[in-house]
Amino acid sequence: MADFLPSRDGDTLIWLKNFSDKLPGHQKDLGLTDAQVKSMQGSCDQLSSAITANQKKQAEYQSQIAATNAVRESALPGLRAGIRLIKAQPGFAQKPAIGPDLGIVSTTSQLTTAQHQVTGSAEVQRGRVRIQFRKGPFDSVNVYARRPGQVEWTFLARDTHTPYDDCTPLAQPGVPETREYRLIGVCKDQEQGLPSDILHVTCSG
Repeated sequence: MADFLPSRDGDTLIWLKNFSDKLPGHQKDLGLTDAQVKSMQGSCDQLSSAITANQKKQAEYQSQIAATNAVRESALPGLRAGIRLIKAQPGFAQKPAIGPDLGIVSTTSQLTTAQHQVTGSAEVQRGRVRIQFRKGPFDSVNVYARRPGQVEWTFLARDTHTPYDDCTPLAQPGVPETREYRLIGVCKDQEQGLPSDILHVTCSG
């Protein structure tokens, strides 16, 4: 159901002022007391002040972000040049511990997406199989299924948020069947990484 209050703060401020200003003109027709009108006008003033203060803080925040970005663009080139000078010094090569101690060497400890594996679990619920997954560094996951006797995997869907619900009916109504599910990570519309372990469930309808 649509609300009469605007969703954006700027529009809400306009609405509050209009309501507060025009309410006294309808007071008699609506049978409102002075106290009731003042109470509602007070609420309008209170909310207007809060929204205005919030907008001011947001403007200050955006201004500070812009200032910080300007400093970053100005300071980092000189800092990087200084670090390149440090790395060119004979002592830097002679004492390998200097780089990690200063935090100026790249780390290769993070796994690439090619080495990651999506993890998940499957649970039979009423009329569906619910698949929970952790996509890790991937944008989304592709969900595949396989029924008894099938060799090839059947693509079901691409999902970005867990869980995924498979509502596929039984091949033969009333006859339980075992299903297998497999998940594969996706980055920029391309499957990457290692397939998940195969998830096994028995559906009974």
